[in-house]
Amino acid sequence: MTLSMSIKGDFTPKEVSEVIHEALIYNERVVKYKIKKYSDICESFEQRYGMNSELFMEKFNSGELGDDNDFF
Repeated sequence: MTLSMSIKGDFTPKEVSEVIHEALIYNERVVKYKIKKYSDICESFEQRYGMNSELFMEKFNSGELGDDNDFF
């Protein structure tokens, strides 16, 4: 994939590349943190209610679980 950009200011291509690289690394860390956080929440929920997420969604969508606030 090729990307071209116009750089305004007195920045070298190397400086711009380093900033972009660091931003991508930071965003990758944020994404991994969020995946872990929400995976932990799902795992806790699955253990609490004794069903995996797929089964929960089936039961929730069919109306079997009711309107408990925990499900919203």
